[in-house]
Amino acid sequence: MGEICRKDCLARNMSKMIKCQPQEYGFIPKTWIFPAEYTQFQNYVKELRRKRKQKTFIVKPANGAMGHGISLIRNCEKLPAHEHYIVQEYLDKPFLMEGYKFDLRIYILVTSCDPLRIYLYDDGLVRMGTEKYHAPSEANLSQLYMHLTNYSVNKHNENFERDETADKGSKRSIGWFTEFLRANHHDVAKFWGDVSGTV
Repeated sequence: MGEICRKDCLARNMSKMIKCQPQEYGFIPKTWIFPAEYTQFQNYVKELRRKRKQKTFIVKPANGAMGHGISLIRNCEKLPAHEHYIVQEYLDKPFLMEGYKFDLRIYILVTSCDPLRIYLYDDGLVRMGTEKYHAPSEANLSQLYMHLTNYSVNKHNENFERDETADKGSKRSIGWFTEFLRANHHDVAKFWGDVSGTV
């Protein structure tokens, strides 16, 4: 479990999969594992500067959880070289729901590894940010209620909505989400097909 639950181990395993199957793993943002890949990251940032491009990066403690220690940065020279971090390109044009960022918690059950047997549960959890999303800028990099969807972070915001129903508040059901997709003319079958394809 450590190989998929620790951020550094997961990033290392995903990097191996990208090398083996680049088409299948194209959904993963560029990722660097510090301190081992600090120099490669700084070279990437220098190349961006040379091309007069600016990107935002999200920095996560390698063994962190519940949103603790996560930050967004643009001034990459300030990153310490010897800390154990995961640094990723921040996806700054997310699909929004009612103007908010969100993530999906979808559950699977693995009953066998050889042969591989996985069951996908058709419901789960939608976790929403608690501030309307705006693309990252120097002025809003520290506004984590906007940029992060972690429950542990957003529950402290005064805008966090606790609701016992599955279709309201800051935590909703995937069942509600699929209805949201359908109502907004998105292909629900494609959504579940894409989810199945990543499992």
